[in-house]
Amino acid sequence: MEASVGRTLTRLDFEHAIFKIRRKLVWRGRFIERTLPIFRGYVFVRACNCWDSILDIIGVIDFVKFGGVLENVPSRVVEDLRAQSDENNVLRWSLDDEAVSMFNAGDEVSVTYAGQMLRGIFQRSVNSDRAIILLDIMGRMAPVTVKEADLVLVKKRNRPPRHLRKIA
Repeated sequence: MEASVGRTLTRLDFEHAIFKIRRKLVWRGRFIERTLPIFRGYVFVRACNCWDSILDIIGVIDFVKFGGVLENVPSRVVEDLRAQSDENNVLRWSLDDEAVSMFNAGDEVSVTYAGQMLRGIFQRSVNSDRAIILLDIMGRMAPVTVKEADLVLVKKRNRPPRHLRKIA
């Protein structure tokens, strides 16, 4: 549905983005790689006073609202997502070649992001100074790259990773 809305927005010359990620899936017993939307059901669109035109597009249900009030996604969030993405808005990170970190996958961390103190889940180090954490953005856990120095440990993961657990 996002792709259909995106094509219509392109035809109508609205600036928009549908951020995606590559995922490995098992299909018919084989691993395949698919590109899927990070925010399923959401399209980021710059809609300066064109609300009715966008709501008339088939597949658009409504705009993001909190308490009945239209909510703007901070432009810094969209810029950061674009900086982490290629020209097709597909995030450019993989799970290969993990760097060493003082945090472990699953640790709860806090970070100041887009001017707000947010809590997230540490995923992995990207290189010596950047890390990927999961932040709750618009009700979805989204991977975000941040400076590892900006992270503060809130709570250590209290159980070992699955590959280190003993099977009874």
